[in-house]
Amino acid sequence: MEEVLSNQEARPGDATQLMHAIFSSDDEMMSFYLTLNCFMNPESYLVERTDRKRLEDLANTLYSNVAAFEAIRTYKSISVKEVIRGFGTHMMNTQISNTNRFQSADAVGTLMNCI
Repeated sequence: MEEVLSNQEARPGDATQLMHAIFSSDDEMMSFYLTLNCFMNPESYLVERTDRKRLEDLANTLYSNVAAFEAIRTYKSISVKEVIRGFGTHMMNTQISNTNRFQSADAVGTLMNCI
C-alpha cells in the first residue's frame, strides 16, 4: 500500500491510473479515505491507531459490505409474497419459543424495510 501511495507517476495501464485521475494528490486520496473511515468506523478513532490500521479497517468493512450486497443480489428474485408466506409458516410452528418468534419478526421487519 505504501508503494502505491508513494508512486507519483501514473503509467498507462497501471492500476493507480484511475486513482490519479480522480485525486489530485496522494494527500487528497488519504484524506478522502480516512474521512470515509471516520463515518464507517467511528470506533476506530476511540483508540490510538495508525492511518494504515484505519485504512485496513476500512478495507475490511467495505469488503464485508460487498459480500452482503452480493448476497442480496443473489436473492433479489425472492418476492415479498414468498417472504411473508415463509414467515407465516415459521410463526405458526409451536415448537419455536416466543423469544425466537419476536427475533424473527424483527428480522423480517428489517428485511421489509430494505425491500
